[in-house]
Amino acid sequence: MVTPGNLSLVATVLANNFPNYDQVIILGNSPYYGGSGGMFATATLDPSSNEVAIHEIGHSFAGLADEYWAGSQYAMEKPNMTQISVAATIKWKNWLTTGTGIGIYQFTGQSWYKPANGTCDMEYLNRSFCAVCTETIVEEIHGLINPIRSYAPLSATNTISKPVFFSLNITKPTPNTIKTEWSLNGVKIGKNVDSVLVNPASLSVGSNKLSVTVTDTTSLTRSNLHSTSHVYVTNWTISKMNTGIHDISSTNNQLEIKLYPNPSSDYLNISYKTEKQEKMSIRIFSSRGTLIQSITNSKWIDSENTLKIDFRNYPAGSYYIEFRTLSYVHTEKFIKK
Repeated sequence: MVTPGNLSLVATVLANNFPNYDQVIILGNSPYYGGSGGMFATATLDPSSNEVAIHEIGHSFAGLADEYWAGSQYAMEKPNMTQISVAATIKWKNWLTTGTGIGIYQFTGQSWYKPANGTCDMEYLNRSFCAVCTETIVEEIHGLINPIRSYAPLSATNTISKPVFFSLNITKPTPNTIKTEWSLNGVKIGKNVDSVLVNPASLSVGSNKLSVTVTDTTSLTRSNLHSTSHVYVTNWTISKMNTGIHDISSTNNQLEIKLYPNPSSDYLNISYKTEKQEKMSIRIFSSRGTLIQSITNSKWIDSENTLKIDFRNYPAGSYYIEFRTLSYVHTEKFIKK
């Protein structure tokens, strides 16, 4: 076994150099095989150290037990170690009879049991973690991290007079198992998208509730608590202002926009008139908030201009066209027949 002898010194080094550390891995400058878990995962420079480090992280990060008999001093109730051998009550009962090789295997000559027999990285190197250990790691990650990293608008209460995007910045696993569902006043308006466009026309006068629920649908966990404790919800309250959205003006500029024909089955003409020369970006979004097309860094002179967009290959439905300059942001709705 290779283990750090001065944990206080390790803690001081981390505090001085890596104060925001998440998972510590200590490499001992030794060619000999060895490692340990505990507070800090430890390995050496032995050729097997990569696999050793993974095994030791199983101890340090997820609190997993060895699935080989390491001695009675290490025998204790852990996610993958127990003295209960009854299938109906064992802690990994949800994995029994699932075709994953999970069972109730006895440590030879001991009154302790493990979920896998020779197929888990917690017993032998160069293996994958068994389903029970994998579930433990997934649950530990959820206990530490909210997949919603940020959201916009930041304010929980918003008053809008024009279409506004509400969005999430989500940490996603690979492959992605994170699903989203958006609802406005209890009516579903988006599924498995990171943003939605809320139009004042879809709001009631007064207070409206926009809600998005983020759920991890991974099959790597069968925990009874996963579907309820690891559901993440963000809410906004939106008030509607009774104003028009077709003409945008500011102190120094005014924009007039026409979309025609609207609805259309093939081409959309955009006519716009601006009072001063500005660079404008035009972005087209689906009704679910997905960016479809972007036209950027175009310069429009102070006269009436036209732009023709080919919609023939787009599916039928609603689209939103955002006009953005340094002076304003404006959004118009278009219907593809």
